[in-house]
Amino acid sequence: MVNKIYVTFVNKPDDYLKNHSANPAISHFVYHAIKKKFGKRVVSALWTDDLPLSGNDLLVTILPNQNLNKWKRSIVVTNDTFDVDKWKHGRFRKYGLNLQTDHTISYNCQIKDILAGFWMTNDLAIKRWNADDPQVAEKKRWLQANTGKTVLTQAPLDKDYLKRLYDPNKRFNDLRMLIYHDGWRKNAQQLITLLNKHGCQHKFDVISSMDKEDDNNVKRYLAKYAYLAHTSVSEAFPYFASDLLCQGILLYGHEEWWHGYGNDCLTWSYDPKKEEENITKLKKILSNQFIGKYHELRQSVWAKHMGRTDNNWDYFTDLIVQEVEKHI
Repeated sequence: MVNKIYVTFVNKPDDYLKNHSANPAISHFVYHAIKKKFGKRVVSALWTDDLPLSGNDLLVTILPNQNLNKWKRSIVVTNDTFDVDKWKHGRFRKYGLNLQTDHTISYNCQIKDILAGFWMTNDLAIKRWNADDPQVAEKKRWLQANTGKTVLTQAPLDKDYLKRLYDPNKRFNDLRMLIYHDGWRKNAQQLITLLNKHGCQHKFDVISSMDKEDDNNVKRYLAKYAYLAHTSVSEAFPYFASDLLCQGILLYGHEEWWHGYGNDCLTWSYDPKKEEENITKLKKILSNQFIGKYHELRQSVWAKHMGRTDNNWDYFTDLIVQEVEKHI
């Protein structure tokens, strides 16, 4: 019989009421789902707390957490691409490149021997995992040999909250791109350089952050920009990008984690051999001659992203609750 279920994340569960970013969302939805099912046994704490774990206590947390060094009756919620170079070297090394990424092997000691891991990722990483693709196979084998159950899921979304700003009747007279660029983790320098090289300076702006809690601020971006470009080589599926996609900006993303729901024109490649292909696609989707097709494409991609159920919070938390139940 379990004594307590400690649910520990970066934020307190109800921080989400004022901050709708990724970490508060995870804390809010996971904690309240577990609390609803298991009641008084559930204790909320912060990930930095040194917990008095004992007996049959269960820990539900994210990476990193110092308690994982000593307590393996744990269920971990995290995200990854499972890319071997990212895991072992902290680099994106395709095409002869050497770009910095998160160095995820550093978490091996914390996740070794845990009960289960819930990995928020993307369709392409899941496809590579299922196919034993060499890009992910080594990390997959390590996880299967050294941890308990491994569950791959989409990054869940609070669609009811996000879709309130979506305007299905929005029309553009000029197709412009908002590029998200902030250091190595949210890198877009190669995209910016390519657009400048081909005289497209008037077609894009660059930001490093956005106040998403100010609806009027978000609406200004939604009104001005047809596309959000996010070309991170490190993130599994950027929460920021998925948020704005739900609110109506078409996503132009890295081909490693974004498939554009079959629309290749919405994908960026870091392959130097595809530079001409990249700029041809960019000029096409930014051309005002594309406006007629844009509106149809925007509605189609939005409907597919919003219509699936495997990126809903209740889908994700149901899986977590079922796993918790196995260990109490």
